Amino acid sequence: MIGAGAVGVSCALQLAKRGVRVTVIDRGPVGGGTSHGNAGAILRAASPVAGPDVIAALPRMLLDPKSPLSIRWRYLPRLTPWLMRFLNESRPSRVRRNADAIWQLGAGAVDAWRAQVRGTAAEDMLRPVGWLKVYESEASFEAARPGLERYRARGTAVEYFDRDSLRQLEPNLAPLFARGALHADALFALNPRRVVEICADAARALGVTFRQAEVSDAHADDTHGTVTLADGERLTADRLVLACGAWSKGLAKRLGASIPLDTERGYHLMFETPERGLNRPVVWEDKGFVLCPMAHGLRMTSQVELAGVEAPPDFRRIERLLPLARRMLPSLAGEPTDRWLGYRPSTPDSVPVVGVSPRARAALFAFGHQHYGLSLAARTGEVIADMALDRPTGVDESVLSPSRYG
Repeated sequence: MIGAGAVGVSCALQLAKRGVRVTVIDRGPVGGGTSHGNAGAILRAASPVAGPDVIAALPRMLLDPKSPLSIRWRYLPRLTPWLMRFLNESRPSRVRRNADAIWQLGAGAVDAWRAQVRGTAAEDMLRPVGWLKVYESEASFEAARPGLERYRARGTAVEYFDRDSLRQLEPNLAPLFARGALHADALFALNPRRVVEICADAARALGVTFRQAEVSDAHADDTHGTVTLADGERLTADRLVLACGAWSKGLAKRLGASIPLDTERGYHLMFETPERGLNRPVVWEDKGFVLCPMAHGLRMTSQVELAGVEAPPDFRRIERLLPLARRMLPSLAGEPTDRWLGYRPSTPDSVPVVGVSPRARAALFAFGHQHYGLSLAARTGEVIADMALDRPTGVDESVLSPSRYG
């Protein structure tokens, strides 16, 4: 297993539960990458990023210094092939197909997490408080309603709130918002990294070995997979699972698949917990940021920055949103206690890459979960474990497969 984030740890744990001996390798600590800094949401996900509404809003967002989207223009030549595919995936017919594909994992995402943490210390860290979106006006809510109704049509519990009932739900929010929409069956991880660490402890108890080391190369055929570490050590196993998020593209190519993977960089700021805080994560949909009442402080997350994994962080854009965050939650005071940049591994169609390499059946891929890495991790682990053992997975494997890229 290459990768010790939420997805890799979940895959390892599910394999161990099925009696498989697993070694997990990551250059960083368990849960220390993108799994560490997210908004903590565990949703029954089914929303691709690409769509006609996003394309229509692109010019405005790129020109607005406070919008949640930015591109490092020096990165544009490398990004262009990915962007062209993204544009193609924005056609309505493709959006519907991609939503159905994400739903293959999203339908069981919450149940999979409940099962994965049952009986562990992480069980109490996944709170059934939902995921709340708020809207400044009736017009912005009505613009979002079709997408919310699509979730309802899939059986997701989405509850609507007017101004008064929203104040009852979140009394410390400023009275700015005309409407709200609550994904009521969503879970909230109070400390995502700690949840992943606890799952890793459960995996260790079942015999999983974790090693902190750099993987420099990987090879596989139809019967075995081999990784080479930076110090020259080679490890061979019957199956190799690639689950290292935004860093998966190069190794995937070595394992027989050319995947159009790039990164949607995201930022967060941490604050001391306000005296009058929030009961759950709240998304200001019109402005594109989230306030999350984590176990160790209030987290503000925002941004889709297209700049790859090598560019240095630029916190100016998220810091420009601070006055809006203070308007939203008047009790938010003080300066940030921490700043963070993470890398969402994203495909142009927003569909995770979960399946067997088209040219090496001993290699399995589990990456590309974009904004839903935490949400879909446990269900991905179940699917990968069953794939590795040639058992029925309960999903349409073809729509998740790396083979969809040829």
